[in-house]
Amino acid sequence: MTGWLHALAVATFLAVWLAGLLDLRRRADLSAGRRVGWAAVMLLVPTLGAAVYVLSRPVPVDRRAPDVPMAHADVAVPAAPRGARAVQQLAGRAARGLFRSVEVVRPAGLPATGPQLWCASHFGALSDPIVLLHALERPPRFLAGDFLWRVPLLRRALVAVRAIPVRRTQDGGGASNRGMFAASIEALAEGDLVAIFPEGVATEGAQVAPLRTGAARIALGAVDAGVVGVRVVPVGVHYQDRAALRHRVFVDVGEPLDLDAWCRVRVAGQRADAAGPSDGDRAEDRALVRALTDDLDRRLREVAPQFADLEQAHALHAAAAVALGGGPAAPPGWGRRAELAADLGRAPAEARTAVVDAVVGYREALAAAGLSDAEVAARDGGARTHRHVVATALLGLLLLPFALLGALLHAPLALLVAAAGRLRVAPPTLATILPVVALLGALLTWGLTAWWLSGHGLVVLGDAAGWLARTLAVLQWLLVVPVWGWATLAVGERLASARRAQRTRRRLGRSTTTAVLPAMREQRAEVVARIEQAVRR
Repeated sequence: MTGWLHALAVATFLAVWLAGLLDLRRRADLSAGRRVGWAAVMLLVPTLGAAVYVLSRPVPVDRRAPDVPMAHADVAVPAAPRGARAVQQLAGRAARGLFRSVEVVRPAGLPATGPQLWCASHFGALSDPIVLLHALERPPRFLAGDFLWRVPLLRRALVAVRAIPVRRTQDGGGASNRGMFAASIEALAEGDLVAIFPEGVATEGAQVAPLRTGAARIALGAVDAGVVGVRVVPVGVHYQDRAALRHRVFVDVGEPLDLDAWCRVRVAGQRADAAGPSDGDRAEDRALVRALTDDLDRRLREVAPQFADLEQAHALHAAAAVALGGGPAAPPGWGRRAELAADLGRAPAEARTAVVDAVVGYREALAAAGLSDAEVAARDGGARTHRHVVATALLGLLLLPFALLGALLHAPLALLVAAAGRLRVAPPTLATILPVVALLGALLTWGLTAWWLSGHGLVVLGDAAGWLARTLAVLQWLLVVPVWGWATLAVGERLASARRAQRTRRRLGRSTTTAVLPAMREQRAEVVARIEQAVRR
């Protein structure tokens, strides 16, 4: 047993080393110096260096505004405290495991430095801060309910990222939140990035809930305190399925609001005699607070999901998939589908209803014919899907040994996550429960497995004796076991994709399918035409 486990560990590190070198070769987002440094580490310390690189690699952003560097290479992002950077890196690793992809689009006019107040939609509860930590280029100062500080492990993370506690109204907030406003204004004065969910609580619906005035009061309070250059940034977070894991997320960062310019237009001298900072409680400030809240509400709805209800959301997402040529499996570039669906949700009611009716009828026809939209849209008789099957099969064969062992080790965790997913609770609650169960369960699985395997004296990274040998063994397996889990996800998801592609190829070859395809394609064209009409209005 010891022999084959040792061989498997060596093979894992070799695969990780090759994957790391290949990945580093195409990392255009890293500077030349950092690429050379990482290459040297992986060549001098091949096993440990490659494993550290692969497991600590920043989660790649799949899409961004055209011609805008990820980190605004012409402007240095200010250094954040070490603890905050560590938490952000851990959140990036969590995002890689929890979601299949996180696509981010940032506007060209968004600076990388200076005081910013990010105001994000709140559909995903605990998933939202994980996603934002990935999307942001520097660790934010989150505003979070003070009850979270009572959770010991979470308290350490909140302290590390310098989160600002908020006392909820239902807990008797009111005047006690003056400290929160003061801390937020001080953070902006120091040039920090503050992140807030202005809806207050995670919404169960399919559109942004009415905003509370806290974000506007913080922003205007910063202006009163003499803070210059504050940008208020609306952020819409779109989930493919917020109540499930391993789905896709799209983060739409809106155009930043220059608060100085906004105040010059709105205030028109009202504050010439204002004395000292304000948190928006003065009577003369209330109209400004309301005006800024309304403006922010409009801007946030322009980038966030905006549907009448969940049923309409599903229909318009399906319509967007049809228009963009994608199927229900949500191909790469799912953010464009989310953008189009949100645009349809903001279309006039008559046009929106026409799209929903057309796509519902089309989906009913698909179900009756036993087809998918991808099958109806295919024009090449399945040749492309055949190539996809072959490529996926080759990759699966390479990863199969690691994937099988990873599946065995992670089977209890998979069952636990599946059981948690069946809880009859609101989607935002599931968006909190599932990440917690998955992350804690993964850490427990990796720790126990590493400890058990280390008892066999299997040390790949070096030779030592006594407790040092056991420590090295535990550390090496803590690097190996997550790689096995990743292989299980990669093989499982690619096999599912290959199965869908093969089914498409098989169905397209049936005579009954060939006979019904022309009529189905006409109905599909009608859906696309309705969508184009709705978007043009």
